[in-house]
Amino acid sequence: MANNSTAYILPEWLLPKEPGMTCRPHGTIIGTLAVYNIVSTIVSVAMAGPFFYKQKQQLWNWKRRLLDRFLPCLSCVSSEEEHSYGYISFWSFVMSVLGSVGIALTAPLLAGISISKNHANANRWVLIEQWSTRPRATFVVLINGIMAFAKHHDLLDEGLSTARAQEDGYLETAVTAIFTEVCAGFFGIRFLWEQAQHRSSTLYQSSSPCTTLGTDYGAGGGEPSNCPDMEIGANGLIIVLCFNGVIAFVMLFTLGNYKSSMACVLMSFLTLQGVFMYSWEIWSNFLHHASDDMYCIESSTPLDVIYCLLPVFLGLWRLAWSVGGRRRSSETA
Repeated sequence: MANNSTAYILPEWLLPKEPGMTCRPHGTIIGTLAVYNIVSTIVSVAMAGPFFYKQKQQLWNWKRRLLDRFLPCLSCVSSEEEHSYGYISFWSFVMSVLGSVGIALTAPLLAGISISKNHANANRWVLIEQWSTRPRATFVVLINGIMAFAKHHDLLDEGLSTARAQEDGYLETAVTAIFTEVCAGFFGIRFLWEQAQHRSSTLYQSSSPCTTLGTDYGAGGGEPSNCPDMEIGANGLIIVLCFNGVIAFVMLFTLGNYKSSMACVLMSFLTLQGVFMYSWEIWSNFLHHASDDMYCIESSTPLDVIYCLLPVFLGLWRLAWSVGGRRRSSETA
């Protein structure tokens, strides 16, 4: 961040300390974000590995029996459809992405609800959008996916409906993660755009403390707080999020071609690195320069536990809807 800036943070970012509150140190918040990414990466890579995919057979058989008993209409497919890998993989992919997006958005939703309980004047929706821009190290998960693409290059020319290709957990997780990140990332676009558009009439000195709350822009043209510049990070994050969305859209039509698919995955790997770096820049700069009293979040052990468990739920959901193991179970049904 430059020493002099003409862009201040908007008042909606800030959560002034209320009487009787004990604010959590911002270093702890940064550490929590780092732990979340570490846990998420480890769980995603581990559950996409061969060991968990071997256990998938039992989970799939249990789920099929449950559907047959309580929701038989979901299992009423013809024998030809049941043995069609394309039929199975399409709905598996859709359910995996939808569930992954829902779980990814659960984190900012819980944060917004929890924080707004202690701040009567806080805008819950802004907080949810704010926390949806938190750093996510999705690009690390794509490393194994890139190696899987290289491993199955001969099969991918026949399309991802090939059984052996789809039963590679790393390949399936990488594709799902790309589309999940597109949906989850766009959730905070409006918030980032508003932050990037507002500029101050005076210069911000990064060596000065963050002391002024500012006035609401919605009231007819107020002034922002004298807190860190978020304009560069916000603009950069918007650009890489949109670029990643374009890559994902192109990827929908190129999954049957190895060279095009590999190019899309590599480009998505680079853009997701940009997403992580820009979002980390926004959060680390803000939490480093803003005082604990200007952005006051009380400790919440249950929320911390839930945050660390969300990656586990995400991994289990993707494993439950993965294609690996379904062909064998349908053949033996």
